[in-house]
Amino acid sequence: MRKGKRSHAFTLIELVIVIAIISLLVFASLPTFRDFITTSRLRQGAYDIISALRTARSSSVTERLKFATLFYNYQNLWSAVQVYCVEDPERGSVAPWKRLPEDIVVDTTILDVVNDTFYSPLSGSFPDQVARITFNYRGGAEESNLEVLLRDVSTGDTAQVKVLQSTGRIYLFSFQGKEIKE
Repeated sequence: MRKGKRSHAFTLIELVIVIAIISLLVFASLPTFRDFITTSRLRQGAYDIISALRTARSSSVTERLKFATLFYNYQNLWSAVQVYCVEDPERGSVAPWKRLPEDIVVDTTILDVVNDTFYSPLSGSFPDQVARITFNYRGGAEESNLEVLLRDVSTGDTAQVKVLQSTGRIYLFSFQGKEIKE
């Protein structure tokens, strides 16, 4: 090399130190990332339920017909939700069944259950039981039990969505056992 010109490069020790610091940061953040993923599945399931309930309520008010949100639970393995026109069976569903995120199930034992000829999300078969929450044309709910409990099968965490019977107001009441203040 000529005098005055220097070569710029990293040494092997500098590269090893940088790789060690990056790997420590990655390993330290893995539990937090794993918690974030499981929490986001439960939160997405709760918001899917809230969205379906709000669609049924707004459809009832604007079209002055009874609409219901249907909840289907397949052997506590997975669940699905659908908005359905109760007063006009030929009209049927507003949208196809929406399957909730993996491992998120709706506890249908606490909801009013109906036996009717609704198509299940499975290949056109009829479900044995479907739970539902129905809204009248003023926006109020008609069932007596208006709490939807979601459970993450893999972690046991829960989220609870409530509907006020008189006004039909829908809100996330608790998430992972903690009450949510709105």
